[in-house]
This record gives sequence, C-alpha cells and structure tokens, in this order.
Amino acid sequence: MPGETTVDKILAASRELFPFELKLAQIDTPLPSIPGLNFDSLKAMEMVSLLEELFGIEIDFGVDDLSFNLSTVRRAAQLVERKLSVKHVSGAAE
Repeated sequence: MPGETTVDKILAASRELFPFELKLAQIDTPLPSIPGLNFDSLKAMEMVSLLEELFGIEIDFGVDDLSFNLSTVRRAAQLVERKLSVKHVSGAAE
C-alpha cells in the first residue's frame, strides 16, 4: 500500500508470527509482556527471519542487539529502517 510505514508492514505481518495481529497501540509495549504473545527466544528468531524476508535485509546476531532491537515493534521498525538506509547508501555507492 502506498504510504504504508515500516511499523504498518510489521503489524500486518505479525499475524504470520503470532496468534493475533498486533495493534498500533502496542508498538511501544515490550513484546514479552503482551498477554498471549508468548514472545521468547524462538519467536525472536522467527521475527528476525520474517523481517529479513519482508524487507530484504540481513540482521546480524553478533552485531545487532536483538534483546533491545526486538523488544518492541517500534524498535524493530527502527532497526529495519537503519538496515534499509545502510543498504540504500551502500547500493548507491556500487
């Protein structure tokens, strides 16, 4: 959809990963504290795969602090935007 933000895309894709779609009001709520979400290390790994596939980025487990960057939807979106920015800059330089 035109005008769709990174957060919007993550929220829409969340139904593939979680038992229910996350809502905009939950973007700053720590994922492990959302009832019924069962966000654990396995879900974090699945979220990494989802973000990489959805946005065509690579998330580095050794560099990216996943406990921070995947703690909320907003932080995940900020990580994606940083990765896309770096990808865009490095792609433009080639």
